[in-house]
Amino acid sequence: MSTIFAIFLDSPTEESWSRIKERWPEAYIHSNTIAFVPDDVARLTKDISDDAGIGDEQSGIVIQLDYFYGFMDNVLVEWLRKNQK
Repeated sequence: MSTIFAIFLDSPTEESWSRIKERWPEAYIHSNTIAFVPDDVARLTKDISDDAGIGDEQSGIVIQLDYFYGFMDNVLVEWLRKNQK
């Protein structure tokens, strides 16, 4: 299983999403500003941020998800369960 990170982008571009999809082909794009990505290597949120291009020409934030609870779109919940470590 993987560690899941939530990537929140401020005004993302097609290039931003292409970069995320290339780095994490299994990414779950939740909305036009949020992506959930699984990462199998124990890394810091800074590493994920760098890979996502945050700080270059894209502003955003990365949050590591250790636990989750709630009621949401079943597709997202199943994706989280499948990719959670």
